[in-house]
Amino acid sequence: MLIGLVALLPGPSALGAQTVDLSRAQLPALELVEVLRIGTADGPDDAFQRVSGARVDSQGHLYVLDSGIPALRVFDSNGRFLRQISRRGDGPGELRAPVSWGLTSDHVWIADQALGRVSTFSLEGQLISDRRMDPTAVGRAGAGAGLAPLKAVPEGGFLAVTPLGPDFATSERGRRPSFEQHLVRVDATLGVADTLRSYRMESPAVSLGGGGFLAFSTLFDGPIVVHESITRSIFIERRAAPPGRGTADFQVARSSGGSARTTTYRYQPLPLGQTVRDSIVNAMVERGQQVGRSRAQTIELLQWIGLPAHQPPIRAAHLARNGELWLEREEFAERTRWLVLNGELAPVSLVSAPRGRRPRLTEVVEGGVWAVEEDELGVQSVVLYRLVRQ
Repeated sequence: MLIGLVALLPGPSALGAQTVDLSRAQLPALELVEVLRIGTADGPDDAFQRVSGARVDSQGHLYVLDSGIPALRVFDSNGRFLRQISRRGDGPGELRAPVSWGLTSDHVWIADQALGRVSTFSLEGQLISDRRMDPTAVGRAGAGAGLAPLKAVPEGGFLAVTPLGPDFATSERGRRPSFEQHLVRVDATLGVADTLRSYRMESPAVSLGGGGFLAFSTLFDGPIVVHESITRSIFIERRAAPPGRGTADFQVARSSGGSARTTTYRYQPLPLGQTVRDSIVNAMVERGQQVGRSRAQTIELLQWIGLPAHQPPIRAAHLARNGELWLEREEFAERTRWLVLNGELAPVSLVSAPRGRRPRLTEVVEGGVWAVEEDELGVQSVVLYRLVRQ
């Protein structure tokens, strides 16, 4: 699954369209209740540094990719550590900068951007193969982007994206920099077989110089795209609230080939208050100073990019195994919430996280929701929740 920030999308013809007023919708209210937590500050097997994702296999075993180690750790359904797959290094099956990964019925694959290869392991952790990715698809050197497989396809290759770095030097003041991204099919040899779709995308980060970047992906009002398969994608569009209006709307379209089913959702936009804006600026200034940029330079950069007046109504999207689409609502709302849509894009429930928590959804399976959390001390955990009716 890919969540991208798309600035220019093809215009598919609509198979069906409807409007849903979320302020009037009577949806079942569900809440996440913690069942299991994995992660400690200094444990030998469960001290996480930078969790990139967590997925569950058919036996209920949890696979956690920690790109800070980097390695893949496996736990049983009770949270007991079973084994570690791979480790840091340049040798066979080792990792430097894992960029994407996935599970199939009998193996796990990890794509490493720094090493330019995909390593495949059995579910027990034995190395099956190391395959080099097509060097022509890696992207411009130093752009921080490269070939990123999304999911394995039955033909033996991958659905992948090949971002190209933004050109900040030629971007005009007041206009956000953009870059191209291509959705491609990668064959069994990891060569690019064909390009399925090309996008002009808003930049999800702003260069600070010295290797530093400011991430703005959750604040950008450009569309979000989730690729279901080679032929099917979901687009969340029109996330910018028009100024001077009390209500706004966003659209969700499920596209297949040249047609799409579209639903418009009306909502009450939340302003990006001054306190929130100040906290963002202060955080960005601090990060800028870490890479040698002065406060004045960072402020100038932020003025060049421009923060939106309202929070985008959707900040992330997750496609569940049963076909439901979980849309995470505004980032600075009182509590984290998800609007859950069925396969026909009709809303079926509104799910809330416990107050004071900011779970990052990683897997929705039958009977539970897995998420990554970080406490006030920066300790990361992988948490299993069950859904209960409020």
